[in-house]
Amino acid sequence: MSKTCRLPVLALLLFALHPFFAFSQFGFSDWLDYDPSSGQFRLKKERIPPLNGWPESKEPPSWGIYLWEFGDGHYSFEEEPEHRYLERGAYNIRLHLTPFYATNSPLTLRASVDAPGKGRPHPAYNLEGKKAMLESNSSDYIVPEQPFQLITHYETPARLSGSVDGYLFLFYNKKKEISFLYNAFELIGERTHYNEKGLSDSEATAVVASRLSGTRQAAAQELDNLYKNKLAYRIEGMGHEEQRRLFLSLESSRHLRSQQDKNRELTVATLWVPDEGEFSKEEYYDEHKMQILAVYDPNRIRVQPRIAHFRKGFSKKLHYKVEFQNKEEGRVRDVTVNVPIDKSLDLESVKLGKMNPAMEICPYGYNGKDRSCIELQRVTGSYKDTVRIILRNVGLEGKKAKGFFQSKQSTKGFVEFDIETTDWKVGANRVRAYIVFDEVDPVETRNARTQWRHRAAYFRPGIAVGPNIKGFENDASSLVGRLNFAIGVQDAPITTGLAYGAELGLSDFRFTREVASLIENPGNLPAGAQLVSVEHARLNYLEARAWGGYQLHGWLRAYAGAGLSIPASGKVEAESSIINPEGGFPILQGSGTSRFGLFQSREPLSVFDSESELRNAMGVNWQIGIEAGVMDIFTLGINQEARFFPRFYHKECATLFSWQAYLRIRLFPVGGRL
Repeated sequence: MSKTCRLPVLALLLFALHPFFAFSQFGFSDWLDYDPSSGQFRLKKERIPPLNGWPESKEPPSWGIYLWEFGDGHYSFEEEPEHRYLERGAYNIRLHLTPFYATNSPLTLRASVDAPGKGRPHPAYNLEGKKAMLESNSSDYIVPEQPFQLITHYETPARLSGSVDGYLFLFYNKKKEISFLYNAFELIGERTHYNEKGLSDSEATAVVASRLSGTRQAAAQELDNLYKNKLAYRIEGMGHEEQRRLFLSLESSRHLRSQQDKNRELTVATLWVPDEGEFSKEEYYDEHKMQILAVYDPNRIRVQPRIAHFRKGFSKKLHYKVEFQNKEEGRVRDVTVNVPIDKSLDLESVKLGKMNPAMEICPYGYNGKDRSCIELQRVTGSYKDTVRIILRNVGLEGKKAKGFFQSKQSTKGFVEFDIETTDWKVGANRVRAYIVFDEVDPVETRNARTQWRHRAAYFRPGIAVGPNIKGFENDASSLVGRLNFAIGVQDAPITTGLAYGAELGLSDFRFTREVASLIENPGNLPAGAQLVSVEHARLNYLEARAWGGYQLHGWLRAYAGAGLSIPASGKVEAESSIINPEGGFPILQGSGTSRFGLFQSREPLSVFDSESELRNAMGVNWQIGIEAGVMDIFTLGINQEARFFPRFYHKECATLFSWQAYLRIRLFPVGGRL
């Protein structure tokens, strides 16, 4: 294509892609309303794409978090903030939108504004008494394969005057939290506003090893050993009690999808190391923990353990944590958390645990407005009982509250409680929370779920049906499957789900084999004489296998397994005859016996003064089957089994097939006391 043809095509392509760029991280300024005189920033909501609701959510989708970066090192979480610039100039604006209860990815919009300057100095950010702090726009949650923003605050020591220099570190991908096969986070962008100098990984390592010393070096080395990745920046020229901020964009890995809603947390950490002044890790270090979710969900309920083993007579303690956030404007006085429970949980056993904000227990019958306290109520209902927790006078700020800086802790909180189970057997405990902020309609969370399983030792007697063997020079005849048995352990759901187990068994097979061969050097025997041997074999195998399958409704299961077949013992009795070719009558007869196997010393087979060494080598086995019954007590099943031996007892390759009918009988539960 010529150059004259490329330009129109490119123009058409850009025109066609304009909506995509307008609604992605490369947005244009037509999404923004900016008033230079008042410093008011507003989003034109009609310019952003619609939200797609999460199918399991009872809440409507919304843009739950607005993070504005003003391009001068300042930011706001307000929906419509006001920001006046100190200096006149052009500034690059970013607005990061985080969806709640939606399948959309976070959205980043960009624009450029011309500011008149002459603004007032900005108030200090609340670092909660520390000199370093991390914030994010993800509401402390991350969603796999989606970006999020980190704000790293750092401040000069209060007792130092003059210019302050130092190093700022960010650590991510903690080794013990993620698989060594992948990284949880990847850095995709950074915004510096104070001439910070980024260091390469080798330069950062050299700084930790040689430029730092004492407690500074120890703190940096400790974090360097805990995390796979680090970022480092040289900071220079900070003024007395000056605050600065570094903005970073990270993206979570798609591999985290396997950890969604499993109470898994990932950590990022920052360490600010001034060159001078007193230093303590507690003051200059902060870490930010984020839970892996399917969607951003600020109001939710979690339960531990997610998988528990049922054992009658031994109750389990389930630990619930209900998190809540006031997403609207204004301060909420009371927060009520309602958690309906079924008959598998004991309402009277409920005990309160940790909470945020921390509150004392309300006096009995208190319903006033002059003190902050927490009240636990046990409500008995005809259909379901309810755990009701009321945080009175909690004073929860709104996420959309006005003000330059809104502390992340004042908009959200949590309560934890423990509850014990009863002997009522269920497939899963599904619990949903209903959170009421003052008198408005309740926020309904998704379910928290504990799956119940059983783990037990079992005894499995069975009998081989219709066995046959392939691979001999001459097939065996009169093959008989004998009774066999196994003992094992299974771990299976109470109702539906994946089941697995392992077992150790003993199988017994008997068969007869007749082999006829021409005597090559007959000597004094007639020409054409044959040696005919009839072998009666009895072989026992010690078998170890693992199996896995899928179970339906606690009474039907299909499965497959594989393992090793080890020859435990073998006995071969041979009756040999030399047959006259003319009359077909035996000229000579002889017999011999051989024993071999794991539990027996090998004895060669000796007939007519000649010896043959018999040895049964180890083989592999596999099976596929189906069974029905009460899975954690008694089942009846049938499977097809195969055993392959690369060197059978005559050093030949052989495969033994059979069907097996069996019973699986529970012996006793394994574990499950706690």
